Amino acid sequence: MLTIYRRHLQSCQQTSVTYRRCKCPIHVRGTLNRQKIRRQSLDLINWEKAQEKVRQWEAQGYIDRESPPNSPINSVKFDEPEYAKEQRWSASGN
Repeated sequence: MLTIYRRHLQSCQQTSVTYRRCKCPIHVRGTLNRQKIRRQSLDLINWEKAQEKVRQWEAQGYIDRESPPNSPINSVKFDEPEYAKEQRWSASGN
């Protein structure tokens, strides 16, 4: 079972991982297929998108950034983190 939570920035007034109403980055931890997942950033600030991403990982049985079991290593291109795109979008007034 994977759990998502916010990891608050120093500039944020909040300290509780259960607080959801800020724009701090969302992280995940827990277990997936008996493998321990330690704090990993989802590169998101939108709670619903983070839940969708984690549900997808749980359904497929592995995390997208890792290669699937018994398959060749996938080359993954990492662009600008999603939360940075969201911050730019919200700052532009959209």
